[in-house]
Amino acid sequence: MLQIEKDPTFYRVREKVIIHIPGSSRYGGGGANNEDEKQVIVLSMPGESYGHYYDLKTLEKIAEFIKEMDQKTFGRDDLFVVHDDTGLKPRYLGNYNFINAKLIKVPVGQTLDLWMRDFPPAMPKQQIKFKYDPDYLKETDKAKTDTVTFKRFAEMIGIPPMHLSDIVIEGGNIVENGKDIAITTARIYNDNPSIEQAQLVRKLENEINRTVVVLDDPKDTTGHSDGLVSFVDENTLLISMFDDADAPRYYSSMEKAVTSKFPNVTVVPLPCYTKKDTEHGFKTAEGSYANSLVTNNAVYVAMYANQAANAVAERVFRDNTPITKEVIPVYKAGEVPILGGSVRCMSWQIDRNHPVAQALISYVEKL
Repeated sequence: MLQIEKDPTFYRVREKVIIHIPGSSRYGGGGANNEDEKQVIVLSMPGESYGHYYDLKTLEKIAEFIKEMDQKTFGRDDLFVVHDDTGLKPRYLGNYNFINAKLIKVPVGQTLDLWMRDFPPAMPKQQIKFKYDPDYLKETDKAKTDTVTFKRFAEMIGIPPMHLSDIVIEGGNIVENGKDIAITTARIYNDNPSIEQAQLVRKLENEINRTVVVLDDPKDTTGHSDGLVSFVDENTLLISMFDDADAPRYYSSMEKAVTSKFPNVTVVPLPCYTKKDTEHGFKTAEGSYANSLVTNNAVYVAMYANQAANAVAERVFRDNTPITKEVIPVYKAGEVPILGGSVRCMSWQIDRNHPVAQALISYVEKL
């Protein structure tokens, strides 16, 4: 049976909050009604072959997140879900009737990893395939496995030749405004030790056609900027204000790094909280509200266990997100962050008119 979340999705109009029905044209002005602005979001349901990393309970939580994203993206963005036969077992996705997502089946054992932001091509408009070999995975063969598996997937779909870069960086360490600014962290220097730092920044700027801001390394496992900052529009940046002792200093350093290059960007503190839980060496992302998925029509914001913190973060997003976008709480994402990521980390994001997105659309239309 189709299970629709009972919580209403709210749409901010000036200072009023109204219930918004996806697909309704009553309020106009974009958001869920702007078909031309939809983006393609690709999620992965890792198969049970990932059992060494995701136990069955975790796979069930991932499935619940995918179901909620199917509901929340309906009328707002296109959704694709990559899975194998094990992902269609009743305990996962098998008894669920999708209303928006298109399913892409791959052979058992060849599903893509959960963290779809990192190893596929990055940036919705450009789709640049960077070298995936982060420092924190050096002692495993996981980066190589993910790269090979994605290459096999791209060949199956018929994705056209990609823009390849030899810079080592994950999609999670590029947060951009869709126009002229990209934010990364100093972790990029660790991942590319053979390139002088200033030269590396210039090289990245040339690759992505953005001016790059480099934040101090957050000293967590991945060092990604998408756990720290989020552009809700071209000129409004939310910066995480965590609750640990070093938070005020680190917030100030991030704000200074951004405004020294872009004084016209509006910077807004986003209250977040931290937890010390880890799994497989990855610190939990619980409380990291910046790790939200921002598309042309919507902002999908992860909700976690701390209800008071959720309310504050949601209000910050609502008060600073342009009226052309809906702010959409995503509750099931809050059950996955123990693995080190949240909504944005799990989402490969592509402009709908990009050849990569068109290849995905063409593939499912032929099924």
